[in-house]
Amino acid sequence: MGAGVSSRLMKPIRALSLFVSPLLLLACASSPPPPPASSEPAVAPPSEPAAPAAPVADASLAPPAPSSSAETADAAAPSPAKACTKPADCAQGETCTGEEGCDKPWTCQPSRPCTKDLRPYCGCDGKTFQSSGSCPGRPYKKRGAC
Repeated sequence: MGAGVSSRLMKPIRALSLFVSPLLLLACASSPPPPPASSEPAVAPPSEPAAPAAPVADASLAPPAPSSSAETADAAAPSPAKACTKPADCAQGETCTGEEGCDKPWTCQPSRPCTKDLRPYCGCDGKTFQSSGSCPGRPYKKRGAC
């Protein structure tokens, strides 16, 4: 009876092992191999090639040159920043910006985000005013009350 029991148990075990063995092999085969051990330092991949040089334009296809040197100077140079002493001096979309100190020039610059906190500033007129901690909006002697 002992030999019959073991052979009956062995059939399901063999069938199970025939089913499980290929699954294990597939699972192991799908994992990437470990990187090779090397004593050489890692080398960075080559960088992208430089962009090709711009083609040289044919001078005969160029637009005509401006008729006067004043036109060339006006087109090439941006207009100088407008001086300001208060926000009203600047156009819409601009802010009066500069460094601390009444002797420093302030100019109208493109608006930028400002904090909404109110901080005291000692104005150049000797009066304390409050404004954004990051954008005072007008020249001042120092941060803090006068």
